[in-house]
Amino acid sequence: MTESGYRKRLAEDLPRWREAGWVTPEGATAILGSIEGKRATFGLAAIVGVLGALLLGAGVIAFIGSNWEYMPRIFRFGLLVAAMGVAYGAAAMLAAREFRVFADAALLVAGLVFAAAIALAGQTYHLGGDFSGAILFWEFGIVGAALMTGSATLVVLSLAGAGYWTWMNVVDFGIVPHWESLALILIGGGLAVWTGVYYARLVAVLALGFWIAVNLVGLAELLDWSAFEMLSVATTIALLFWAIGSVLVTLDTKRDIAELGHIMLWPGIAGVLFAAGVLQTAPEWGYGYDGAVDEWFVIGAIAMLGVTVLVALALTRKGLTIVDAVGAVVIGVAALAYAYLSPQGDMEARLAGGVIVLVAALWAVNLGQTGVHRVGKKTGLAAFGIEIIYLYVVTLGTLLDTALAFLAGGVLFIGLAYGLVRIDRRLAAARTTAVGGAA
Repeated sequence: MTESGYRKRLAEDLPRWREAGWVTPEGATAILGSIEGKRATFGLAAIVGVLGALLLGAGVIAFIGSNWEYMPRIFRFGLLVAAMGVAYGAAAMLAAREFRVFADAALLVAGLVFAAAIALAGQTYHLGGDFSGAILFWEFGIVGAALMTGSATLVVLSLAGAGYWTWMNVVDFGIVPHWESLALILIGGGLAVWTGVYYARLVAVLALGFWIAVNLVGLAELLDWSAFEMLSVATTIALLFWAIGSVLVTLDTKRDIAELGHIMLWPGIAGVLFAAGVLQTAPEWGYGYDGAVDEWFVIGAIAMLGVTVLVALALTRKGLTIVDAVGAVVIGVAALAYAYLSPQGDMEARLAGGVIVLVAALWAVNLGQTGVHRVGKKTGLAAFGIEIIYLYVVTLGTLLDTALAFLAGGVLFIGLAYGLVRIDRRLAAARTTAVGGAA
């Protein structure tokens, strides 16, 4: 839930809680007051303002570029500096009048003009160096500006630049893994936590996931991994991503870091389900594991060791149940075993892969049902349904009658629904007991 959604939900619930006697009027006022100072998330006004800033920045760059050859060098340099000065001055004025959305838009214009200034100044003065170095120089400037202004928009801009720098070095230059870009993303993540803005933290998590995906694919190409090998490692790394988030959400005394952990949960769960889902299609790609233990297995084993340690830590801190923790370890080990000991026949391989996906889907549903991983329920149910359809189309549809397949699918879903109802009742009973004991 976003911060604005959380405030809206509290504003709706607190009057009802006051009437029920659960919260005093003074307590309700204090609760609302404690969150009023937090900055809002990326609303409609911010979106429109940022779009306007993008158009304005592009217009400034296009105007300067179209007349570049007709301007004296000193005038070019002065014009770029003036454009950045006007943008930062406007941002300061708007921030002083508490128009934070428009101040962020002005800072975005300043960041775009700074990028154009580097490129055009290098062209004018025939400066040496590669384009990657120019992007790094721009990144340093944007990170510095974000530190001085506290702007979440500049933090997002720096993360976008770090993502592009990652792509350039990994895909174009073949530098795998590219640790320097990871350092930039981690710095951006720290700034996102510092600003306390939801969308900045979200972009930081997505940027980290992008770095992992790009470098993993690059590493697979460099080491000539098969589909089995790459996807099994992807499954374990996605589990590690989720496990880190599961530990962070238990840090109740550090709310900003805990909220960052909450944001990491859904990409981690989705990554596990996606990687495991594609893993089961590896036999259709025409090649499999060759039986040699190489880098992929070492990386996957290290990731699984990290998952085991982190889920144990989250379990001791009451962030996970024993089923959640054991399920995570079982899924990761099963993914590695599937690649290492993959069945020879296509039918057997599909069925074994399907079992892994179904177990992962049920694991995600249980996470959403019993813990703080609320989004896991919908994601897991969607994955469960898609997997049932996939298994019927590619496997069972060739062996069983359609009606029998639908009956089997119906029984599975009814059984799942019954399990969810039982879990809901158990949780409700536990909450009632806890409230009665507290009273």
